[in-house]
Amino acid sequence: MKQTLPAAFDHAKIASELAALDRGEAKSYRVKLLAMLRQHLAAATTKIEQDFYSSNDGAIYVGQHARCIDGLLTLLYDEAGKLMPQSHDIAVIAVGGYGRGEMAPFSDIDVMFLMPAKISKKHEAAIEFMLYMLWDLGLKVGHSVRRVQDCVEEANKDMQSKTALIESRLVVGAAELFGRMEHQVDNKCVKPFVDKYIALRIEDQSARRKKYGNAVTMQEPNIKNGCGGLRDYQNLRWMM
Repeated sequence: MKQTLPAAFDHAKIASELAALDRGEAKSYRVKLLAMLRQHLAAATTKIEQDFYSSNDGAIYVGQHARCIDGLLTLLYDEAGKLMPQSHDIAVIAVGGYGRGEMAPFSDIDVMFLMPAKISKKHEAAIEFMLYMLWDLGLKVGHSVRRVQDCVEEANKDMQSKTALIESRLVVGAAELFGRMEHQVDNKCVKPFVDKYIALRIEDQSARRKKYGNAVTMQEPNIKNGCGGLRDYQNLRWMM
């Protein structure tokens, strides 16, 4: 999504504060890092809200919110790398609405940690570091941990997983690994099953409309799942 507003975080100030942190004592460092992030996240949230009330543009809000979380994940990834260099083998990938660059207020952060073929304890520790910081900040996180082969297997078992991977987006980390996953999913999960995927999407649309109202003239329509709603629009994009 094209951004028309500056980043929500004050990156220069954050960099200065991070440089002053003492990483020698793990518990003290974590407490100070969490307090710093909480402060900057609150300031960013306030700024995004103010920008929304100034523009009255929901598309800008959801884009700025996603961009804010991008910044937070990038910061945590970089910090994990300072403590555990093996974290640079990992790709942090946005999926779902977050992958599309669209995050409504209080949305879950749907993220996948893409791992190298050989996973070590240090890789797992890096992911735990990032996740626990996000949870301690009070954020709702929906996460998965997969290798490239796991992504291929999941995409071929489940339409929703395939859709999530089709619109996934690299936030930070191992770009080559992310590119390999995209290539494998496209060649092994998307191209060979185009007709089947479209049929399943149409079937899903019919079931959803039956549940939420199969008419555009309802007095109280479900604007997300109802006929002609947001999910119908997204369904068209997924089938193109």
